[in-house]
Amino acid sequence: MTSTGEAVAVRHPGQDTPARPRWRVFHDQMADLKPGDLIRYEELGELVGLDFLDPRHKQAILAAARRAAAELLGQRKVFSIVRGHGYQLAEPDQVIELARQHQSRAVAEVEAGRGKVETIDLRQLDVTTARLVEATAMAFNRQALLMRHLDVRQDRLEKTMAAIGVTVQAVIGQVEQTSGRVDTTEAEIAQLRRRLTELESPQRGQPQPTNSLPPGNGQ
Repeated sequence: MTSTGEAVAVRHPGQDTPARPRWRVFHDQMADLKPGDLIRYEELGELVGLDFLDPRHKQAILAAARRAAAELLGQRKVFSIVRGHGYQLAEPDQVIELARQHQSRAVAEVEAGRGKVETIDLRQLDVTTARLVEATAMAFNRQALLMRHLDVRQDRLEKTMAAIGVTVQAVIGQVEQTSGRVDTTEAEIAQLRRRLTELESPQRGQPQPTNSLPPGNGQ
């Protein structure tokens, strides 16, 4: 095995397997992760006999890990990079945040593209080229406008969802408080019943009083 080879021979107990690309080895290991699980670069290196602390090996590990993460995206698995540590299978809220980061970069790229097109002086162009530039600028403007509308809608949706979440939590809290009061009341009632039973028990063994007088005492 060499540090510059594209493939690695992976052997299982009692069985030899043909050489496989490093990214495929990483892919199979990362595919078994659960949301929130982190696989460290050192662990990935050990899978293919590389040392992450070695600069030459480090680049090979990073390249193979990127390829594995990209391939797993097609299996509905999104990985986030934990800088200096490794790859983590993203939780749903992390996936949303990663998507928003991509969206922000896309908006910035569209704005940058539009700004560059607008620097062109149409007066210095022939009619055909000028129309092409105008059409390109119009396309950028429409795309930028659409993305701004999407941002506004998404912001409203997130605020609505946040408000719903607060309301739901408040209702849950009220239910829990009511349930606690009911449990307390039932416990108090049960305690009173036990006390009443204790008070009645001694009286059951005593003779009942009568209004008759002993002989000879009557008038």
